[in-house]
Amino acid sequence: MARNAKLKMLRYQPNPNFLFNTLNAVLALIMMNDTHRTNSMIMR
Repeated sequence: MARNAKLKMLRYQPNPNFLFNTLNAVLALIMMNDTHRTNSMIMR
């Protein structure tokens, strides 16, 4: 039971690479002044 809880907890932790790449993509859109695509990406 404790093992299942631990596995479930690990499954729901965010992937740091995914988070970093997403924030970099948002930053790039902001720097290009592409407000429409920036808003679209943030709202997903």
